[in-house]
Amino acid sequence: MKLLNLLNTFDTKINQLFEFTSGKTVAIYGYGYSGQFIENVYKRVNKTIDIIIDDNPSVYKEDSYYIRALDPATTAIIVTFNAAQNVLHYLNSLGFFVDKNVFLLKNIIPPPPHTHEKIMQNIFNYYLEINVPGVDFTKIEVDNVSSINANNHVYGLSVDYSLINILDNFVIKENDAIFDFGCGKGGTFPIFIKCGFKKIGGVELDKEIYDTLISNMNLLEIDTVGFYNCDATTLFDIIDDYNYFYMYDPFEGEIFEKVIQNIEESYYRKKREIFIIYTCPTCAKYIEKRKFCHVSKKIMTRFYGYKEAIIYKISEE
Repeated sequence: MKLLNLLNTFDTKINQLFEFTSGKTVAIYGYGYSGQFIENVYKRVNKTIDIIIDDNPSVYKEDSYYIRALDPATTAIIVTFNAAQNVLHYLNSLGFFVDKNVFLLKNIIPPPPHTHEKIMQNIFNYYLEINVPGVDFTKIEVDNVSSINANNHVYGLSVDYSLINILDNFVIKENDAIFDFGCGKGGTFPIFIKCGFKKIGGVELDKEIYDTLISNMNLLEIDTVGFYNCDATTLFDIIDDYNYFYMYDPFEGEIFEKVIQNIEESYYRKKREIFIIYTCPTCAKYIEKRKFCHVSKKIMTRFYGYKEAIIYKISEE
């Protein structure tokens, strides 16, 4: 699969970063979204970022003057896309040099256009876009989505490292399968696969977005058999093949209630342990009032709007 080859290459580059900083005091220069990504990469493998440096007063971290206190012989500095343009000259003056004790994030992935650093919230999607011509995970503006109404929400990107942190709470087994309600262009699917899911599926109402989803999956050589362009409330027996359901605030009201009812009925048709992963849980009350599942865990995240994801569990326990 092309996707797995690309992700393996990406992981190899990340391992080179780990080797470069091994045994040293590790500092990030320039926080922002790219700095947060590096911070999360280290946390995921129980590695430590010792110092975060950023001159932006709204970022409550050490400022660049702090570097004067660091020993170039025992410190490795990771320069992100948020660092000032003259940062290398400043670092050189203090004994820090590229490939000696300075690692440039752009050695892993090219920097995005200057005005689009926010795309680093979704670095895996961005990485796939620049390596596979035609892949498109970009956000769609509300005015360009014909299917938006009071109960269907606009397509938005999940924050990939927050989603990975959520999925790290599970042991993904060989037969586990995950279904994304309101899957949009499919930005979650590379992450689902990276985290161990062999079977994935999803539903997207908007035809134009769905067509982009199928194009993306074909370009990445991902099987499209489990993807549907329809009203999510009309999916019944199809979802019996899945035991994980992912929702990033896809809809509300009657549509949301009906989807939850369908999941409940699916459980009783085919008894199995089910997890519902609900990020930006604006309609959590609709799940919790049904009493057929319980809150298994609440996880702090960096998703837009809500800072919490809720994991619901359905089982006979």
